[in-house]
Amino acid sequence: MTDRLVARTVGSLSMPMRWATFIAWGLALVATITPGAVGTVAGVAALTLIIVAPLARLAVLVVVWWTERDLRFVFTAAFLLSIIGVGAIIALVS
Repeated sequence: MTDRLVARTVGSLSMPMRWATFIAWGLALVATITPGAVGTVAGVAALTLIIVAPLARLAVLVVVWWTERDLRFVFTAAFLLSIIGVGAIIALVS
């Protein structure tokens, strides 16, 4: 991967990840101080965001690595995503 592409990829992913962190923190705070259904929904949303944000980052990196033809990283990330997917399917089925 070229230095220029690395800098561009890291730069393009850092701001959304930062916002995801702030939003998850805010939702967790709302879940902590708000009773009832609103607190529950905010807590579930915070947990979902904490799980989805790194997976989305990994999916974006797979695309970047694919365009760079860095197949070692593509296969490693795809393997990781498949393990997570299989685990999610097993959790939903059982």
